[in-house]
Amino acid sequence: FATLNQCQTAMGTRLLRDWLGQPLHHRFELEARQASVQALLDAPPALDDIRTHLAQLSDLERLAQKVAQGSAMP
Repeated sequence: FATLNQCQTAMGTRLLRDWLGQPLHHRFELEARQASVQALLDAPPALDDIRTHLAQLSDLERLAQKVAQGSAMP
């Protein structure tokens, strides 16, 4: 996992871990995911822009959990 994990956010790391732990079983979904990844790999400037923006995001997933639990701080 550490070798594959080049995620820019904690959300991406959790998503990758979930994807690896529970792989897709339907060919159409698998091919769609592969096509999306390939499109990003084929456009390095776009991928760099996305990575830059993602690196600036807070962990929205964790924040949403805290809000739902009533323990979020301003």
